[in-house]
Amino acid sequence: MAPTEMAEIDGIWIVKAGVFGAPDAQTQGGAIAIENGRIVGGDNVLAYIGECQVIGTELTGSLHVIRHGDPEYATFFGSKDDEYKVDFVGERLSRDYYEGRLKVRPGVEGRMFMRRLLDLPARKLS
Repeated sequence: MAPTEMAEIDGIWIVKAGVFGAPDAQTQGGAIAIENGRIVGGDNVLAYIGECQVIGTELTGSLHVIRHGDPEYATFFGSKDDEYKVDFVGERLSRDYYEGRLKVRPGVEGRMFMRRLLDLPARKLS
């Protein structure tokens, strides 16, 4: 992966996921920060940490998802698991928007999309 490809994805993103065919209003999600291929983020129930890479216009990666909130909250695929892994692949449709799919386990997939909220500020080195 070229450094410029990863730098282009660095930022704060709003990420949503849901079943295929569901309107955007019926998706669930949160916010993530991506920097140098590392992802951290979450929402009011789940925290996410993982890695990603960009090759051309394709974004791939995986997240370790950990529940920190409401034990009765069910994800869009019906899970109340405390921890699980999500693999994803997305295609850049514009600089600030990706769409794709995520896979939780065999037979459990969904759609995902992410929209850039902010670029990361340049770091001042001392």
